[in-house]
Amino acid sequence: MKQPRAPGLDKRRAKQFEAELFERARAWIPSWGMDDDERDFGRALLKIAARFSSEVAERLDRAGEKIRLGFLDWLAGCAGRGGAAGAPAGGVQARRQHT
Repeated sequence: MKQPRAPGLDKRRAKQFEAELFERARAWIPSWGMDDDERDFGRALLKIAARFSSEVAERLDRAGEKIRLGFLDWLAGCAGRGGAAGAPAGGVQARRQHT
């Protein structure tokens, strides 16, 4: 039986994040020539931020599977823990001391 997959939190990846950041940069700084092919430090920072955002989104998308596996691992560990407590009750211990 195939396990259901957790829903993705964000479908965007590096190219979509980059496009959004460039669009915001055009709106925030209209004098910045974002349409030409000129290489500059600001564009490099936006590309780095887009890649970082993509990595975070990918890891968040895998979080559901990681949590599910952790829960199953926890359940497996709990299976052997059943039974009575190992410490004697107070009344039983007191009677043993007086005999």
